[in-house]
Amino acid sequence: MSAQPGVTPKFKFHLILCAMGLTLLFCDNIRAAEGIVFRMPSNLEGEEVKRLGGKITEGVLGLKRGAGVNRERLVVIIDFTPEGKPSRQADFEACLKLSRVLTNLDPSDVQTVGYIHGEVSRFAILPAFACQELVFSKQGFLGPVSDNPNELDANDRARFEETATRMSRPKVVVRRLVDRQTVLVRDPQAKAGQDPYRDGREFAGGEKVLDADAAPTIDRELAQKLGICVPEAIESLQELLGRYALPNSLARAGTLDNAQLGAVQVQLLGNLRGSLAEKLSRDLRRAQALKPGIIVLNLESHAGDLDGAIGLANQLVQVQSSAVKGNTNSGNPNDGLPTANESAEITAWLGSQARDLALLPALACGRMAADDRFILCMEDYLTAKPGDRERLEKNLESLLIDQKWLDPSSASAFAKGLTDPESELVLARPPGGAPRMASPDRLENGWKIDRVLKPKGQWLKITAAQLRDPFRIASTSGGTLDSWYGDQGIVTEKVRVLNASGLDELAYFLGHRGTTMFLVTIGLACLMIEILKPGLALPGVISIVCFALVFWANSTISGQIDWLAILLFILGLLMVLVEVFLIPGFGVVGISGLVLMAGGLGLVVYGHWPQSGEEWLGFGQALAPFGLSVLGAVGIVTLFMRNIRHIPWARNLLMDGKDDNFSDPGATGVIDPEKYLAYLGNSGIAITPLRPAGTARFGDDLVDVVSDGGFISPEQKIVVIEVEGNRVVVRSE
Repeated sequence: MSAQPGVTPKFKFHLILCAMGLTLLFCDNIRAAEGIVFRMPSNLEGEEVKRLGGKITEGVLGLKRGAGVNRERLVVIIDFTPEGKPSRQADFEACLKLSRVLTNLDPSDVQTVGYIHGEVSRFAILPAFACQELVFSKQGFLGPVSDNPNELDANDRARFEETATRMSRPKVVVRRLVDRQTVLVRDPQAKAGQDPYRDGREFAGGEKVLDADAAPTIDRELAQKLGICVPEAIESLQELLGRYALPNSLARAGTLDNAQLGAVQVQLLGNLRGSLAEKLSRDLRRAQALKPGIIVLNLESHAGDLDGAIGLANQLVQVQSSAVKGNTNSGNPNDGLPTANESAEITAWLGSQARDLALLPALACGRMAADDRFILCMEDYLTAKPGDRERLEKNLESLLIDQKWLDPSSASAFAKGLTDPESELVLARPPGGAPRMASPDRLENGWKIDRVLKPKGQWLKITAAQLRDPFRIASTSGGTLDSWYGDQGIVTEKVRVLNASGLDELAYFLGHRGTTMFLVTIGLACLMIEILKPGLALPGVISIVCFALVFWANSTISGQIDWLAILLFILGLLMVLVEVFLIPGFGVVGISGLVLMAGGLGLVVYGHWPQSGEEWLGFGQALAPFGLSVLGAVGIVTLFMRNIRHIPWARNLLMDGKDDNFSDPGATGVIDPEKYLAYLGNSGIAITPLRPAGTARFGDDLVDVVSDGGFISPEQKIVVIEVEGNRVVVRSE
């Protein structure tokens, strides 16, 4: 066949290019570029349905406002079984509301997709059949609405069938899920485009698909055969997003999930100081464990000390950077989905009482919003502490750049303008560019000043509105914290506020370094007394209580129980007891026990096992102050032993308590201190082990004695070498 006249190869090539362009344009016109993922909660409520409807309306209006030439649809994915958990909704009214929201949407604006990768049963069947498309995984299936056919009245049953009919699905299929006695048959005489399935109890003949005795569930294969789902199985939410050309970021918790799951509010109140770091770390772990959509850091704080504010900011930066590092893709299709530590974004709320240094931890968060009454100014703080100006400026600039709030030049100008009253801050426009913050003395050629933000000689004062514009640091929402929650679609009543309980306050008090040192001092002293004077009992009980409080308080503050620290301490204590009571003298076993006890104590106070040279140095620094506790304990024991006979409860125990190993009805205890001098130089026999204290016999008298340092076993001969008051010192003869 000859070529048509006038149609050259070059012209054909141009025609092909035009056709490809039109095809791409057509495909682009029908693509879905925006989406919402609604993760079905375990117990759906009407308020959640209302928020979903609001988000869909907002999304549709946003697409229409920016539609331009392209025609886009909002894709709404209803994840009925998040993380594969069954969806057995018990609130019929809430499910009915959700089904009406879905069926009343304009298909030209919104495409609804129900994703089923687990069990969907009970009243969750109603919104599932209201979706335009159903997508199953291999594990997904629809279960029965009820095991009791009389649970629903005729009107409620009719609503299930009406929903299926409106979405062009066989109503007898949903009838089967409502009433398992329904026999599902296929009418071979059905015309093309008509519903071919009938109720076998009402229709004679046809091909039987499901008998009354069959399982009351519809799996993916049967759903595909019945034509109620897409043909392919989708095994992950990310794969589903790819099918509808949606960004993978929707797999992470978004704005709608914030509304669905609520928020956890962490309080950071009062003066900013380093001691708040442990509380903040613990509260963030508690907040993340609740798996909220968003964590709000309520900063009603100010002043304090700069080191403490910097430390809190660094801590927040590390928390968020760790979440980002944990979200790497290793090839697993489930990688990239949010974990407990990655799902919640931290938003800083600068309240009406937030001032000066509160900006540092706020800049370390992912987002920032401010109360309309908020005013930021560094004048009061830097007037009181002028030496902190350079460090504050440097840290502000670093946070603004590292957290990508501002470009480097704007960050430098802003930080200097906020901390130095003699600087000038302007909003300047580069040639052909958007206005940016700058210092007038650093403007490049061609830049024009739009307006002066801060003249020289004045402190910069920023309101909440200015923080949003022109500084563009806070979000566009303001008002009060409750109104901000409303703007985010979060029900205020469902916000979990992590306030410190009475036990928390007690833990913070006991976990303070000074209180901990006091408890350790008393615990060690009582432990030594119990070892030196077995049978007193009370010192042993006090020692156990003191060390239990130390471990409980520090574990509560850190948010976890350090079992290794407890194990090391108990093992060390057992080794000390073995050395004292079973092995004469005090050698390797006893010293090792003391080292293990110190290691366990240091570990619980430090918070974790050191991993680097710097951390080992920090571990040593945390443990070093307890050297004073040891000295204090030795001093307390010395005073106790010298004055034990003047302590009523101790004296009574010593006089009344008898040891079966050396009881002698004919012996008399010496209780008159003036008689002790008569024993100087006398010889006797040790009745109990002297470690170094114990009991000795001198004639018919039993006397409490102390060895000169060495261990003396029972029945060994001794001689008194020193008497000081009621303290009798002996050595082996």
